[in-house]
Order: sequence, then C-alpha cells, then structure tokens
Amino acid sequence: MKRLLIALACSASFAVPAMAQSDAELTDALSNVQHEMARCIAYNTIVAGCVRPQDTALADKYDQVAEHLLPLSHQAGYVIGMSQDAIDSRLLMEYGEMKRLIQNSCTNISSLISRHAYPCKQVTENADSVLLEYLERR
Repeated sequence: MKRLLIALACSASFAVPAMAQSDAELTDALSNVQHEMARCIAYNTIVAGCVRPQDTALADKYDQVAEHLLPLSHQAGYVIGMSQDAIDSRLLMEYGEMKRLIQNSCTNISSLISRHAYPCKQVTENADSVLLEYLERR
C-alpha cells in the first residue's frame, strides 16, 4: 500500500485501474481506505489498552499494528488532499465512537472485536486489495 500511495502522490498523471472511471472515484476509494485505517488505529489502540493488564505482550502487538497503520493513514490522507486536522479529527471521531460503543469499559470489548477484528486484519495485511475492492464497487 505504501508503494501505491507514494506512486500516486509523486505522479500527476497516474494510471488508474480500469475499474476506476475518474480521479474522483479513486479519491473516494482512497478516502474509504484512509477511513478504515483510522478506524483500525482506534480499534487496535483501545484493544491494546484493554488487554494490557492481563497480557502485555499481546497489548504490544496491538500497539505495533496501530503504529504501522498511522503513517499509512497519513499518507493516504495527504494523497487525497486531507489536512492534518481532518486526518486527526477522523481518528479521534472513530476513537470516541468506539469508546462510546463499549461504554468506556473493557468489559464490553467484544462489541469492538466482533465488528472490527476481521476488517482491520484485512486493511492491515492487504490494504491494496481493500483499495481495489472499493474501486470495483464503482
């Protein structure tokens, strides 16, 4: 994903996959991927905080995933013209929404895990395929 984002950022006339019909569609798809990354950063951060008292090593793994996604999320945002404030605000909104969902209690963490574990695994391990899925929906 990093290579794709850098290539898009560095090229004024990039080759859009055949399924994308316009720059606007590519921008929308990248915005969706960036949003998913923000959501997954929030998810991993909250889960890390919840599991830390029982399993520091597992919490560290969740933290590492969030740290891995953070610069990619920023790059995706910059490519589509998001301001730093918009990138940060999107992340904070996701974080706040998830904290509300679990009622600010780790006892309710299964609500997050059931909703976000699989999509976050996908965007973390293969963001390119997630981007292509969004482009194919157009």
